[in-house]
Amino acid sequence: NLLAELGKVLKQITGFEVKKPDWRTETLPLHLKMRFEVIDREGQLLKAGRNLGQLKKQLAEKPGERPQTKIRQPFEREDIQDWDFGELPETIETEESGYVLRQYPAVSKEGSRIALRLFPTKEDANDAMAAGLRLLILKKLKQECRYLDKNLQDLAQHCLLFSSLACCDVLKNDLYESAVQSCFIENNEYPKNKTEFARMMDKNIKKYIPEVMRLSELLGQILPEWHALIKQLKGSLPLNRIEATADIKTQLENLVYPGFLTATPREWLNEIPRYLKAIQLRLIKLDQTPDKDRLKRVELEPLLVRLKNIDIESLTANEKIIQYRWQLEELRVSLFAQELGTKTPVSVKRLDRLWKEVNE
Repeated sequence: NLLAELGKVLKQITGFEVKKPDWRTETLPLHLKMRFEVIDREGQLLKAGRNLGQLKKQLAEKPGERPQTKIRQPFEREDIQDWDFGELPETIETEESGYVLRQYPAVSKEGSRIALRLFPTKEDANDAMAAGLRLLILKKLKQECRYLDKNLQDLAQHCLLFSSLACCDVLKNDLYESAVQSCFIENNEYPKNKTEFARMMDKNIKKYIPEVMRLSELLGQILPEWHALIKQLKGSLPLNRIEATADIKTQLENLVYPGFLTATPREWLNEIPRYLKAIQLRLIKLDQTPDKDRLKRVELEPLLVRLKNIDIESLTANEKIIQYRWQLEELRVSLFAQELGTKTPVSVKRLDRLWKEVNE
């Protein structure tokens, strides 16, 4: 990594540590940015540019633009209802425009349908597989879902509290998918064939209804507290509350949103009620000692800024960044509501060390 190496040299020369966000690469003149060229097997230029991520997206296939080659045509399928497509290979090689592409197959969710698709990177395939597999499992749980639709008594109340963010179906689908993630998909390991898929279903199906009920109970702890906080933060505010309120609103947006049940790692999802109680305690103390809140915000702000430069994929896929993101919530508890206690020991120094690991 060029920036990391430059940082090491500068530290040796000056003694000062230059962190990744400090480089502000977006301000570089165009001629100083690296130019990337993608060529085929014959050496012909396919694409060129200075934004590698954009180049990848431009060269990646788009729905409706997939050339149907002899190798690929038998694999890709629409409207999958069950695992009836045999083995899911690790990679598939296709020949296009005179060069060989190694592509990665996955079961992919496309709206409310499931398809077999090929992806340009393993990471893209894994992301697609997570959502596609959850939907495929749900198709096998129709009887269980019908039972839950009739017997999940608190769902209407949950939906009412959540209505400012999304409709009831969005919350219900998130609830059902989140339970699938907990019960069936262990450590993001996916079945590779029909036998493994059937074994996974048989092993875990009895856990599903109890897990939905448990998650519904958790929603019963989260949504009333969240809704009360949202109401409390509306309307005109005294001057000493404006900055703190903006910080809290951002925090709430990152805790509760459409899809948060499935997106939040299970170990941290269970902690959200405590984070919401910590916010309530912070608001009480804010009225009494606004200056103390401001000093703690000053301590917290540099740690929060780091995540603003992180792309959404890393926030949900990079384990170190995920750990850092949730340790920030623990630090908030430690700073603003210490009496509630933290899940793990936490401090600014610990978070600095963790961020250093992110950048290594």
